[in-house]
Amino acid sequence: MKVQVKIDGGAAQDVLAFHGNGDGSNEKFAVDSDFNGFGDGIMLTLATQTFRAPISGTGSSLVLMVSVKVDAGSEDIAMDDLQVLCSGGASLPSPSPPAPSSTTQQSCVCGSDPTKYSTYNDAQNCFGANDLTNLNVMFAGLTLAAEVKAFYTRCSDYDNDGEFRANDLTNMAQYYAGLLSLAAHVSGRRS
Repeated sequence: MKVQVKIDGGAAQDVLAFHGNGDGSNEKFAVDSDFNGFGDGIMLTLATQTFRAPISGTGSSLVLMVSVKVDAGSEDIAMDDLQVLCSGGASLPSPSPPAPSSTTQQSCVCGSDPTKYSTYNDAQNCFGANDLTNLNVMFAGLTLAAEVKAFYTRCSDYDNDGEFRANDLTNMAQYYAGLLSLAAHVSGRRS
């Protein structure tokens, strides 16, 4: 995995890299401190870790690029909370005011096809692969924003028992595969 940046459309510069630390077979990812393709630094584990790296240069635009390559079975990598922080007297524009909060809940039923579940944050579009991934992440106890969890708990509680459990995850996976239809308690309501 490699993180690079381009400032003002310039050449890509390496910022952070992770590579295997062994012979090319069943090796662990580790920080590649000199960008030579070999993980020689801190090893990645299942525990969440924070990595920081400086970005050299100044400009008015920055493109952050992350490239990942895994090429065998049972390999995975995840990332969360990528941040670009400014220092050294940089002036940042004021943040936009927050959008007004809505008291209306998003419908669980897809607006473009009332026989299907809606996707998170867009009731006009139907449930898709990203939603199934989010359900797996939620079931695994990994981080999702509270409003995302609330939507999926409300809309993907297939058996309508008030909780999202393993059987609900299985049912939603079967729904996505076309083996189950929209749950009766959801199809009878629009929210």
